[in-house]
Amino acid sequence: MLEINFPTESDRACWELLARGKGTYFGVERSDDDYERTKSGGGVSRRQ
Repeated sequence: MLEINFPTESDRACWELLARGKGTYFGVERSDDDYERTKSGGGVSRRQ
């Protein structure tokens, strides 16, 4: 069975690399603060 959980600090290097790569591919710019909010559970905001 597949279990999905929130990312933990030990997952950070992998999810941040994936998230930054996705943002680069789609041309979305996010600040380091956006990723910090994600780490703390606040979510990544989409900038218009």
